[in-house]
Amino acid sequence: MPAPDKPFNEWTNAEFDEAFGPRYGRWWMNKMEDSGFRRHDQGEMTMPALPALDSKVHGTLIHNKDGKEIPADEFIVFRPHDNAVLPMLDFYRQQCLRLGAAFDQIAAIDRLSYRVEIWRKLHPERCKVADVEPGELRE
Repeated sequence: MPAPDKPFNEWTNAEFDEAFGPRYGRWWMNKMEDSGFRRHDQGEMTMPALPALDSKVHGTLIHNKDGKEIPADEFIVFRPHDNAVLPMLDFYRQQCLRLGAAFDQIAAIDRLSYRVEIWRKLHPERCKVADVEPGELRE
C-alpha cells in the first residue's frame, strides 16, 4: 500500500501498520515516541531529531551535488563485502526502471554495481554473509 497522502505525524496506527506491517510500524512508532515525537492524535505535536536509520554505523556524509551534510535519518549504509549487495543493487535498478527513473540514475547504479563487483574481485577474503554482532547496534 502506498503511504497515506498526509504528514506521517497525522497517520493513525492502522495506517502505519498497513504501510510498514504491524511489527515494523509499531516498532518505529515506539522509537519515535521514545525520542519525544507525538502523533497529531495525541495532543500537541513535537518533532525532535529523528533517530538514525542505520543503527550499525554512524558518521557524517556530505552530498557531492551541493556540499550539504546528509542527516543521519536520511541515509543507510550497505558495504561491498556483503554478499547480498550486488543482488540488492540489481533489484534497486529494476525498481528504478519500473518507476521511471532518469537515465542518469540508472547509469549511476550501473557504475556503482561495477565498482562493487571490482572491489569484491580484489578482496574475496573480505566478502561474507551479512551479520550483526551482539551489542553492535546503537538502538
